[in-house]
Amino acid sequence: MEFFTTYTIFNSRSEVLALALSIGKEHGITVVTVRSNSSNGIRGRKDRIIMGCERGGTYKRKNASKATNFSDGIYSMKVKRPFRLRSIPSGSGWKVMVRCEMHNHRVENDLEGHNILGRLKDHERKFVNDTMKYNRAPRYIIYSLKDKDPENLTSITQVYKARSTYKVGKRGILEEMQMLLSLIHKDKYMSWIRKRDNSNIVADIFWTHPDSVKLLHMFFFLIFDCTYKTNRYQIPLLEIIGITSTKLTFSVAYAYLEYEREENFTWALEKLKELFTSEKFLPKVVVTDRELALMNAMECN
Repeated sequence: MEFFTTYTIFNSRSEVLALALSIGKEHGITVVTVRSNSSNGIRGRKDRIIMGCERGGTYKRKNASKATNFSDGIYSMKVKRPFRLRSIPSGSGWKVMVRCEMHNHRVENDLEGHNILGRLKDHERKFVNDTMKYNRAPRYIIYSLKDKDPENLTSITQVYKARSTYKVGKRGILEEMQMLLSLIHKDKYMSWIRKRDNSNIVADIFWTHPDSVKLLHMFFFLIFDCTYKTNRYQIPLLEIIGITSTKLTFSVAYAYLEYEREENFTWALEKLKELFTSEKFLPKVVVTDRELALMNAMECN
């Protein structure tokens, strides 16, 4: 109780919340806003802030058959923690009162991974968004954030969420396919689209960069690999890689295919063949992971 007891009058709600969060962080407690009311003229509604622990409330297990083992110190996120702080206007400011100082679980020595304390600040979010332009890996972003602020508690999951939010905001009202096509056009890629019969639904899309086409005419060793379950729509992605004489790799082309069937691979191979100005430049060696539909399509082409 003595940690949060203060007779200071604060100027605003934000100062009250900042103090509670700071003291809680210092003593292994994550303080959150439980309820916040503003006086708006409605009868019975007054200015006040109720603060409590992040673990206050009742935990609802998704699977009731999995009981929480409290004897081993393994706790759920919600443990009905009764700890409460109350702040109301006093004169020209706000005062803080401890309504209940009781704690019913151990205090954490390390607050790493707590979503509230690990939230990205505005300048940190801007830093994450800026580094995305250079395709920097999330783990390196975390290292940079912690180098700038050793007390930073942001987890890599929150960086992934921030990246996802940034991408959604950047896309705006465009659908994923519209965004892909706009980026292909913006960066001057060469692309082909195959639609389903008698419809405007895109079935397959093939794209490559002009610089990749130049390299394709210089080296004659290609690797084909089709991956799946790597995106939210479970669409197969055909990746074509070339190898230089110095044993370095370069991307030749990509293709999103509706299915991993012979007809889809045949269409993609036909588009790849169109990139060559002469048959003498056709690859001498092709490597696959024994994808039978792809192998059959190669024999036909």
